[in-house]
Amino acid sequence: MGNCHTVGPNEALVVSGGCCGSDYKQYVFGGWAWAWWCISDTQRDPDSGADLSGPGPVCQAGAGGGSP
Repeated sequence: MGNCHTVGPNEALVVSGGCCGSDYKQYVFGGWAWAWWCISDTQRDPDSGADLSGPGPVCQAGAGGGSP
């Protein structure tokens, strides 16, 4: 048996262990993951700072790169 763990859009969840061994880690940002009872380890970070909707890259024209 196991549990379904969910995290919000700005939260992170790390699931390790289970059937894939203790070295495998699954990182979830704003979603869900399955963890086996008694053989999986879960760690949740409610304030991970994973803001995926932040501003995009800033483009600036260099010297002489403007419009004519």
